Amino acid sequence: MNAEMYKKYMMKVLPMIVKATPAGREAVLVIDNASIHNSVVEKVFGYLRKANLQSFIDSYQEFVKARIAHFSINARHLIKRISQKELLRYEVDEYAASLGVRIVRIPPYHCQFSPIELVWHQLKDHLRSTGKSSDKLEAVRERAINYLKNKSESDILFTYEHVRDIEDGIKSVMEIDEKDSDDSDSDTD
Repeated sequence: MNAEMYKKYMMKVLPMIVKATPAGREAVLVIDNASIHNSVVEKVFGYLRKANLQSFIDSYQEFVKARIAHFSINARHLIKRISQKELLRYEVDEYAASLGVRIVRIPPYHCQFSPIELVWHQLKDHLRSTGKSSDKLEAVRERAINYLKNKSESDILFTYEHVRDIEDGIKSVMEIDEKDSDDSDSDTD
């Protein structure tokens, strides 16, 4: 899979998501931040020139207006203060938005919440240890299939239990924070 294949795939899948979304509900697709999901519509300039500044203001008029309303500073200073990540627009996200599908990106490096990511990691380790980068694709494919077919139920169960343990730990912290917050609220009453 690469960025172009992902884009073609999403051009087919997004309309199906729209059709499958019940009336009155918002279509939402949660994706990770894999590099193939991040083909930008345009590069955000890294330095300011008059032509760049005018192009930026034309392209991001609403974004700039919203920021200027909050900060009474000139546009050049404003652009220097804006993170370039705030300005990134992704091709698939733009297409999804045109169909009414909201893309939600999970934070980077949160693979611990996804059991399949742990399995992919184990598979990659296996392939690296049993092969060479010069191996033919068919040989790598066969090794991958054999590895996954021979993966024991106990290994898979361990993977899910590992994710559950992480989730339970986070829930515990959230419950403690909520309890502390409730206690401090009652102290101020």
